[in-house]
Amino acid sequence: MDWKKVKPYSFEEFWEHIQHSPQFMNYQHVTYRGKILDFPSEPGKGSTPWLFLEYLKDANYGYEDRMYRVGVYVSAMNFITYHGDFFRKKGLILPTEDGDKHTQMLRQELLQAVHYFVTHNAPHGELNVGDVHPKAVLKLANAFRDALEVLFKSREKRERS
Repeated sequence: MDWKKVKPYSFEEFWEHIQHSPQFMNYQHVTYRGKILDFPSEPGKGSTPWLFLEYLKDANYGYEDRMYRVGVYVSAMNFITYHGDFFRKKGLILPTEDGDKHTQMLRQELLQAVHYFVTHNAPHGELNVGDVHPKAVLKLANAFRDALEVLFKSREKRERS
């Protein structure tokens, strides 16, 4: 694979894909080498790369961009899942309003921090669960949160003037 052809994967694009994940996680079929594969109504963790890949295919991403984005997405989700208890205790993973144990809300600053580490760790967009201590991710997430608060207050002040 020619990594020079891969377009950068911005956080904004990653965030959009996170927001669309309920859509692609409900795909019933994916295409693999010209064959249609069926998925169960509740796909497991192992099917996430396949479903995300199909979503990117539907969105007309090229081969290199699809492979890179799947690697970043899966690495980020694996890292968050592995360190989930830590991030939950720090308030970065919240239960949903309906109380469903399987559905949780990930704070934007957590996703932004993990995305940063994944995309800057290796040229291929991979982050193993032991590559970065979760406290480093927490520090960056807190910095992103603080920066967003400053920007929000600044914008609010400007609008009142």
